[in-house]
Amino acid sequence: MVGAGGRAGRAVVKQAAARGVAVTAAVRDPSAYGPVPDDVVLVRADVTDADSLAAAAAGHDTMVVTAARLDVDASEFFRAAATAVVDATTRAGVTRVVLTGIGTLWVSGHSSRLLDDPALPDEARTFSLGHLEQLRVVETADVDWLIVAPPPVFLEEDGDPHPWMVATSPEDAGPFSFADLGAALLDEALSPKHHREVLQVTRS
Repeated sequence: MVGAGGRAGRAVVKQAAARGVAVTAAVRDPSAYGPVPDDVVLVRADVTDADSLAAAAAGHDTMVVTAARLDVDASEFFRAAATAVVDATTRAGVTRVVLTGIGTLWVSGHSSRLLDDPALPDEARTFSLGHLEQLRVVETADVDWLIVAPPPVFLEEDGDPHPWMVATSPEDAGPFSFADLGAALLDEALSPKHHREVLQVTRS
């Protein structure tokens, strides 16, 4: 679980622990993580550093990636991160990678992207273009990858996740929570049903 210190990453770790699934939580600064749940191993790794990722991923068959940074150029960050993830998973023998995407990146089987909407704020467009760079890197990789793209609107709520489903159009994509995203990521990590695509998700 790369990016385990963020809200999406913590949601994955929390739900994995609740399901009794052992998980390795990779963060840049383990001392800042706080209490570590049972069955969770906390390790130091940087998503843009293939060497540290490969070391953390050794012995694992699946990697979940939710890492993001808002203090650096989004395109450069996501391109570097995806490149390091592909390199690390190849070296470590990881066969499945599930990454967080963004709802503005509507690509699978659809003719338009919310990213191309002129009404999209510049800040959101910049972050979306970063995720587009991530997609361009992983779609040429040999690993079995999946990008889970939640709706653009996140609810500020805690609690258990709601059931989720595949969204068939941008209009289907209603509000989502980080718990919902964690469930979708973990479900696809443990029981893969979608492969090599951008999976748009929403509440069912």
